[in-house]
Amino acid sequence: MSAVSEAVARRMTLGYLADTYGLELDPDFASGVTVTSIADDVDSVAPGSLYVPAQSVDVKRLEEARARGAYAALVPPSMKHEDGPAQMPLLRARLTSRQLGDIASDIAGTPSNALAIFVVGSDDPKRSERYASCVADFLHMLGNPVGVVKSSGSTSLERELDLTYPLSILDVQQTLSVCAEDGAAAMVFALNDRTLKSDALTSVNVDVIGLDSARDLRQPTPSGTGEDSRAGEGGEAASPSGQRASGEEPAGSAGDARDDLAQARQLGAGFGFEVDEQTHVARADAQSDLLAAQAPFASDRDSIRELSLAIAMVMAAGIRRNNIRSALRVSHELAHGEENKA
Repeated sequence: MSAVSEAVARRMTLGYLADTYGLELDPDFASGVTVTSIADDVDSVAPGSLYVPAQSVDVKRLEEARARGAYAALVPPSMKHEDGPAQMPLLRARLTSRQLGDIASDIAGTPSNALAIFVVGSDDPKRSERYASCVADFLHMLGNPVGVVKSSGSTSLERELDLTYPLSILDVQQTLSVCAEDGAAAMVFALNDRTLKSDALTSVNVDVIGLDSARDLRQPTPSGTGEDSRAGEGGEAASPSGQRASGEEPAGSAGDARDDLAQARQLGAGFGFEVDEQTHVARADAQSDLLAAQAPFASDRDSIRELSLAIAMVMAAGIRRNNIRSALRVSHELAHGEENKA
């Protein structure tokens, strides 16, 4: 069941949809009819819906949709008005995923424009969900109200979301709208087939893509103050492998960046989002490793790796390293305070 519901949608006329998205409207005088939601199956239709069947459609389904309160239906060009219920206006087109995503986003009020969108990809679905949880937790630690979408359990701020996985294009727009209404500033998606259908993130403006890293990571020992005691001159710290975590890129990094961009575009092609010059691609590196090792809750290799990617992603989004260190220091002090109470 997929729908962008009336509770979060904005009203628009059939004439606007026809003119904006190149749809054929029948009859023409129905241009003033207003729809308040969009649904792709009959069970999700509510009064005021635009019914956009996800599968093949026939007269019986159109009649059922009209009986449930649909104000109009979007059907293939081959379906004529005499083939369907005369009381319901028809929009005709053979929609692409992009067109459906744009219409759903438009009706929902383009919610992704009001949110910072983070997505995390990994070859292992379970690991992508752990990464997504870690990114959401770290954004929350930095003071951001956040929602997270993953098949093992999605939340909007502290509220659990009742979702059926994998999510479709309409489901994603509905979820973004709900989270924006709840006051979220950021959303995190786990990119895997358990969570999202193909093209589910169509018309979602993704800001940061996090890529899983299979590189070996050695755990440095954090200092008691939360600052790295091995920092060299200029405040730059040595990495676990002994390399400098400076602003200079090591040899071969240009090739790595091209590989990362290619991987990000491959994820975008599968899940429907675009990767352009405004999209940041992040992967854990020596600098994020060292910052992650300062956190009291990152106590083993896997937790450091997960937090390291989260740090790399928020840094790619523009969060300053000093702010990250401050948040980790506060976390460290709170953890010690709890230990002393115990």
